[in-house]
Amino acid sequence: LLPVDKNYFFGNQLRSVIYHDMETPKKRWRLTWAEHCRTLAQHGHRFVAQGGGINHYSKMPIELMAATNELISSLERYSKNYEAWIKSGAVKNPDKFLPSEP
Repeated sequence: LLPVDKNYFFGNQLRSVIYHDMETPKKRWRLTWAEHCRTLAQHGHRFVAQGGGINHYSKMPIELMAATNELISSLERYSKNYEAWIKSGAVKNPDKFLPSEP
C-alpha cells in the first residue's frame, strides 16, 4: 500500500515505484499531461481501427483485445475527469495544464 501522504507522490519515491529498474532522462516534455493522455487514447483507437495484414490487434487473444479496449476507455475517462478537475479551478492558470484546442 502507498502512504496517504501527498509528498510521497513527488520526487524520487514515485520514480522508484514506477521506474524501479529503469534510468529515466530528465527532459522537458513539450506537451501537457492532459495532451499526452488524449493523444495516447487517440493512438489506441487508431491501433484498433487498422485492418488487414498491417495490424496485429486482430490476431490477439480475445482477453488481450478486451484489455486493450478497456485501457483505451480508461484513458479517455481519466483524461476527461482530469481536464474537468483542472477547469474547476484546481490550479491558478488552467490553460498551462490543458491541451491546446485546434
